Amino acid sequence: MTNHDTRFFRILPYELHLGVDFAVGAMFVVTPIVLGFEGMEFWYFVVLGVTVLAVVGLHKPEQEKLVVA
Repeated sequence: MTNHDTRFFRILPYELHLGVDFAVGAMFVVTPIVLGFEGMEFWYFVVLGVTVLAVVGLHKPEQEKLVVA
């Protein structure tokens, strides 16, 4: 559903998809702190959130397609 060259359905702009991924990753990091998780549950969400944020941070921006007249 993301507007990306590799997707079949191109509905959402790629930048919006990355923004949603970033928000989800941030929530995974913040939620266990706010809710007071401990032990394995705490680390599960923190590691998952950091991983999502790393993937979003390492994405390669799409290059503009050149139109030759």
